[in-house]
Amino acid sequence: MIPVCKAITMQLNLFEWDMIEAGRGRESLAGLDFVEARRRFLKVLGVRPEHPEASQGLRDLRFWEEVFRRLGKMDPATAAVFLWNRISGFHFTPSESSRNLRLTLLRHLITLVDESPSLYIPPDLCRGFLHLQLGDYAAAETGLGLLLEENPDNGRLRAYLADALWMQGKKKAAAEMYAVALLSSSRNVNTAALRDGRLAELIQEYGPGLAPVYGYMTGTLPLVIPPGEAVSPEARVYGHLFEAEKFRRLNEHQAMVTARRHFKELEPAVFQDYLEWLATGEAAW
Repeated sequence: MIPVCKAITMQLNLFEWDMIEAGRGRESLAGLDFVEARRRFLKVLGVRPEHPEASQGLRDLRFWEEVFRRLGKMDPATAAVFLWNRISGFHFTPSESSRNLRLTLLRHLITLVDESPSLYIPPDLCRGFLHLQLGDYAAAETGLGLLLEENPDNGRLRAYLADALWMQGKKKAAAEMYAVALLSSSRNVNTAALRDGRLAELIQEYGPGLAPVYGYMTGTLPLVIPPGEAVSPEARVYGHLFEAEKFRRLNEHQAMVTARRHFKELEPAVFQDYLEWLATGEAAW
């Protein structure tokens, strides 16, 4: 009879072996080495047919193997859209191997998009956004800047450009870009992905439409010229704030009073916050 302690040790070693082998299979999958990943998953399943990690790994392997089989029959532009849709719809777990798989897939996707550099499939598929996801912020800045020349009113892309600037330490340029993005298209900005944590908190508290107003009063965002004609109530509030601050700095009292009156009529609660801010300090920008 095997001693109890030895039996427990053997069970633990078996468990560790299962998990280590399944983990290595995941690592192989993350590198798109489908042959090696299959070998490792099947090795585990040969001993424990119901092993959850190996079973899920094999399912994921078959999914991506089929994706790449189909990619080989498509032209680059069609393949890029197809792969992007598969990446977007796939459940990536918080594990390191799953994150590495996603990064590997994004790198492969960039090689497809490079065949059509101007490719943009709203809301996010473009070279600039892919580089942003991969942490290549200088390339993201270049790609998004070029794309915005053709889509100047796209607040979502502009916010991504602000993210790229922010991550390079270009905080002032990023803040200006964030403000313009939110003013031009606050509802289209991917606010959940913003890299500026303080701005994300303001959006959580006041909403994306009023974030530029409170961003100015908290020193998070600069005061920028409102882009185009203000359509939303929040954009009109910002317009009155801009006018009030402009005339205050120019010492044009009557024009300032008029702008403040319009501000108060449109949004009394926000105007009261503005008056309290005026009594306590100046803008940081």
